[in-house]
Amino acid sequence: ILPVSGSNFVVYEGLLGQLSFIDEVVAEKIVRVYSRSRGLVENIKYNNSDAEYCLKVASDYVRDVDADLMKMAGQPAAQEVKSEMHLIKAFETAALIGMGSTSQAVRDSSEEIKVMIEDLIPEIDLAVKEIDGQLNAVKKKCKII
Repeated sequence: ILPVSGSNFVVYEGLLGQLSFIDEVVAEKIVRVYSRSRGLVENIKYNNSDAEYCLKVASDYVRDVDADLMKMAGQPAAQEVKSEMHLIKAFETAALIGMGSTSQAVRDSSEEIKVMIEDLIPEIDLAVKEIDGQLNAVKKKCKII
């Protein structure tokens, strides 16, 4: 389960209007990264939901088996056995619901976004330098230094 909050894009959303001040191609790439990142967060939430479901099914299963064992043998299963049963049932449930494809989608999205960001950073640096140059030119004209 990966932690995500409801406010993952506060900085981006707060500065959205500022994209009009930079190169259009760079702005489009930033929006594309943002869109893919939103999708990644949704995939993570879906994956977290699947993981929580698998853990619940496994916990319920271990509890029921342990209760049956208590009735039949008069003693609960050893903690090691319970842990092993829990793990097996969680993985079994994950396979049944196809959780592997959701997890793979998270990995694929994060790799795609990583590459997009690596390509975008030099372009953002250049856009910032251009804006800095424009600001300095205005400062010189207005004699604000």
